[in-house]
Amino acid sequence: MTAAAANCYCGAVRASLDLSEAGALHCHCSQCRHLSGAAFSTWLNLPKAGFRIDAGVDDLTVFTVSENTARHFCRHCGAHVYSTDIREPDIVGLPLGIVTGDALPQPDTHYYFDSGVTWCDVALSANKAGGATGQESLD
Repeated sequence: MTAAAANCYCGAVRASLDLSEAGALHCHCSQCRHLSGAAFSTWLNLPKAGFRIDAGVDDLTVFTVSENTARHFCRHCGAHVYSTDIREPDIVGLPLGIVTGDALPQPDTHYYFDSGVTWCDVALSANKAGGATGQESLD
């Protein structure tokens, strides 16, 4: 098991992670841009079985982004802690910036790259995907 931890900005919500089957990506979709206020969001995705809230369950609030997606935030500091999507019921996504550990996965794909902003000069070492699903190869 490759262990890591995650917490919100104020520390009220803390989680333990098993990164054995985790992956990371950058997402340039309009939803991620609007909800993060950034050119793209960087995600850590892992099986729900590898995600455990250790403290602060009652400190979380949920924003239903769409009929498929919910984002879970700390009700004190507003930090986005994790997301769920009914289309991927066994996966949980965390903003990679809230995760700490020695062996974090390197993001390997830019999802929805073709719908991203023009003013961000992205280092293009990762694969690029786009199209209707956001996951079709652009390389």
